[in-house]
Amino acid sequence: MTTPQIIILSQEGCPRCAALRQYLSLGPRQALARQAVVWVEREADPAAFTRLAQSRGIQSTPAVIWGSQLLRQPTLSQLNQLLDQYQQA
Repeated sequence: MTTPQIIILSQEGCPRCAALRQYLSLGPRQALARQAVVWVEREADPAAFTRLAQSRGIQSTPAVIWGSQLLRQPTLSQLNQLLDQYQQA
């Protein structure tokens, strides 16, 4: 059984999305993020973004989905906890 990927919903002009992307691309979790995270951008894939947002009741970005877990506008601490859980799965 494979571990489902972590999905992050984001959009252009979202400062929190940009900060999250920068943290994951430059920070200590860089290698894990490349392996585990799939970004779904509103502008790049509007159909997937809308489907995920509507099915989860998401009205703001960033939003992080992993399995049944949903983090709305997560702090770095919350994101790190989720990444720890991902690594242990």
